[in-house]
Amino acid sequence: MGISFVPDDELLELLIEGIAEDPPWSTFVHRLRQHIRADYASIVFRPLPFGTPQARVIHLASGRESPPIVAQLYRDTLYKTDPMPYRELEDGNVYALPELLRFGDPDHDSYRQQLLEPSGMNFMHMLRVAEPGGVNAWIT
Repeated sequence: MGISFVPDDELLELLIEGIAEDPPWSTFVHRLRQHIRADYASIVFRPLPFGTPQARVIHLASGRESPPIVAQLYRDTLYKTDPMPYRELEDGNVYALPELLRFGDPDHDSYRQQLLEPSGMNFMHMLRVAEPGGVNAWIT
């Protein structure tokens, strides 16, 4: 399983204050990316209670995002076959890419080749935060 994640005091404060920002949590995501020295960081909330599957997701990011054509491919089709085990991740643990995708599995390899590799995501960690009301957040 993953390792426990405890943010430093500044990140925790930014996370709490982030709900009042516009867009929400933008400073947190930016500072998190700097803190971990990553090219990209994001926080994704799902599911929101209303709307289409695509509109029920809030995605906030900082840094180098996927090329537009790759992002469009995800919005059009790839989201339907996304093999990431989002709901199976234990709340509060950090997971590395080999714990998220099975290498040698054709569906997982296809997803990695169509989305992650063209986006420059060859190293990744993900954390799930579960809210008692049913909304979940994934920090990547």
